[in-house]
Amino acid sequence: MIRRDFCKTSFALAGLALRSKRLDASASPAEEFPKTPGLTKYVSEFIVNAKYEDIPENVVALGKKTILDGFGLSLAGSASVMGPRIRQYIETLGCASGKASIIGTKMKVHPRFAALANGISIHADDYDDTGSALHVAAPVLPPAFALCESGNRSGKD
Repeated sequence: MIRRDFCKTSFALAGLALRSKRLDASASPAEEFPKTPGLTKYVSEFIVNAKYEDIPENVVALGKKTILDGFGLSLAGSASVMGPRIRQYIETLGCASGKASIIGTKMKVHPRFAALANGISIHADDYDDTGSALHVAAPVLPPAFALCESGNRSGKD
């Protein structure tokens, strides 16, 4: 689904909800939303108990494309104006040694700084607001790359 179509749908649903329910200024925010007991526990248990083998093949294929998209954006962004700036900043912090790579360079730093630099690079030339594609991995992929590399983990892990 294209983001702007999702937003149109979300805004339409929000408008319907607001029209059908009179908002009381004295009502607390907790009273505004429906109660969903156990939802966080359910989602958490689903994530913890999920096995790679249980993921449908088409979802794995889409995941691989998303990872490749994020990696490509990070690689391109490492050559943008922002790439050298964030690397220079990290060097001034004395953090230029570690086990996690800053994509597009030979630098290895602490995972948190690799995630920072790679996250900035992913967003440097990211034009996903045009409605062409969603780059949903941008906030998750940099720390995942950094932690997996420093912990010697695979994609399946």
